[in-house]
Amino acid sequence: MNSKTNKADKTLDQLMATQKWIVDHAKTLSELRDKEREFHGLHREFTYLYSEMLVQWEKSKHVKHPRDKGVIRENILGKFFEANSLLPKKYRLSSTSVRVCSAEGFLSSELDILFYMADENICLMGRNGGYEVYPAETAAGAIQVKSRLNDDELIDALKNIASIRRLRKIGAPHKPFGIIFAYDSDLNWVELAESIKKHSITYKRDELPNAIFILTKGYFTFGDDEKISVDTTALSSDRSKITLYGNPNTDHLLLFRLHSIVLYLLRQTPVLDVPIESYGSLPPTAGEFSYQFNLGNFGELANCKFHGPIALRFSEQSIRKIVEYCKTSQAVSFSSALAAAYKNSTLGNSNRNWGAQTVRIYNPDSLPLDQILVEQRVVQAEAGQLITLSLAFHMVSCEGMEILIPFCYDRSENLFEPCAECVKLAKKIANSKTPIRYLSPKGETWTGSGKKPNWVVEALADGKDMAEFQFKPDALS
Repeated sequence: MNSKTNKADKTLDQLMATQKWIVDHAKTLSELRDKEREFHGLHREFTYLYSEMLVQWEKSKHVKHPRDKGVIRENILGKFFEANSLLPKKYRLSSTSVRVCSAEGFLSSELDILFYMADENICLMGRNGGYEVYPAETAAGAIQVKSRLNDDELIDALKNIASIRRLRKIGAPHKPFGIIFAYDSDLNWVELAESIKKHSITYKRDELPNAIFILTKGYFTFGDDEKISVDTTALSSDRSKITLYGNPNTDHLLLFRLHSIVLYLLRQTPVLDVPIESYGSLPPTAGEFSYQFNLGNFGELANCKFHGPIALRFSEQSIRKIVEYCKTSQAVSFSSALAAAYKNSTLGNSNRNWGAQTVRIYNPDSLPLDQILVEQRVVQAEAGQLITLSLAFHMVSCEGMEILIPFCYDRSENLFEPCAECVKLAKKIANSKTPIRYLSPKGETWTGSGKKPNWVVEALADGKDMAEFQFKPDALS
């Protein structure tokens, strides 16, 4: 053993001795007070509840299947709140697998225990009582329950808590709270603290758990140079200044402190109506970004020449790049942008009113607008083929901005995710011993050498160019 390990063990021994002294002292005092009156405070009641929960946890160890054991332990904690009437009646606890959704299109991970505003709640989606989705406006907060908190379980719990903590509500800046609760851990107190610090460092202050409880050991909260607070949004915006504070369970009042923190966080939750119209059709998301195509279904649909219609989806990297560029670019009126694009056309010189809204144009190469916002297209008319100028951009709402994204940048930078079926096929082709170069709309393939299959013969007889059938996983039109 090294000196660091010996020092940690000595500290733990001292902590255990202190805990025994405090518990024995509190027990003696409680027995004396019992002789004076029936009720002399909540500490005694929560000490009983703590002992009862330890017994229930021990009983649950007899269950072998991990899933069943997990459900039982979630129920133990849920009944701690409900069976003992520890919550105001306006709050309810979820009784089934539940997720929370925001009107921005973000969906939380599966939550073990959800606290929600019963009077205002609306079930957005339900499946036979086994799966439900609730709106963010009625979600007060969640607890993720773990049997034993090790590194892997902590990583999973932090991810799930962050998924609900980052949900924004319409009508209030307040976001749901999140707590991690574990019954035990194979890590000692010092190791627990190090593990939490290590794995929570990548999360923003409003994504951190408000508290982390371990029934047999104690609880942790976060703080900065000025304060310790279960409201992590009140801490320093400089993540490097946020640190961890530990509170060992020296007096067996851990459940009292859990209850106090939950009540405090619940009282910070505003009562909001659910803006049901905002949940009619949710926008797509990419990472932390929510965006919407302004032309609705027409703007969102694209066509894969091999697999037909697909929904356009930005990659997280692409939408982040677009947003960061546009935040520093100058906003212009939509009408002036279109006038600049059509400057050589009759339409551009007309007095038509194109609207007063302002837009930002994704144009990192600073190209002339008449070269990127419109494109020449051939239109078949009764008099023959006509060449006309057509709008050549996507119009997207994101981060409070209306953004014009020219098609030319979509093509040169591959801003959208490729067709999922094409990606699967590309992987299959890559793993194939025989390389495939051509693909028909029906999924027929050809290597490009040897005898031509019937579909190739027919395509060539119809005057088709084989370049039309060359397979690329980003073949969007």
